[in-house]
Amino acid sequence: MDDHQGHTDPAPAAAHNDARLVTMANQIATFFASQPTTEAPRAVAAHINDFWAPPMRQRLLEMMRDGGEGLRTEVIEAQALIRPPGAPARAVAGVQPGIPPTREGAEGPPADPAWPTNSEGSDAG
Repeated sequence: MDDHQGHTDPAPAAAHNDARLVTMANQIATFFASQPTTEAPRAVAAHINDFWAPPMRQRLLEMMRDGGEGLRTEVIEAQALIRPPGAPARAVAGVQPGIPPTREGAEGPPADPAWPTNSEGSDAG
């Protein structure tokens, strides 16, 4: 809604973005929870560390610190393994290689050639 000076209230857009982050994180958790040989919280963290842009990770961590309303247990349990923007990379996944969409090792371009290799969305420069 516009205020008397013509500015748009950013609250509805922020609430929508938060709802999308919850949905996306829960979809990742649902997938990994269905994999019997995968430790879901570690795999959730690895996926988020690998594929989510720093601002997305930051906002998810803030939401978890505020109670994590609507997030699946696997996402909440992954909190300590989700890398805050600017923190050094660390391997967190105890996931067998080749189980999409995670990969082992330090951060870098995704191992799957179908993913773009530019640095857009990454912590790189």
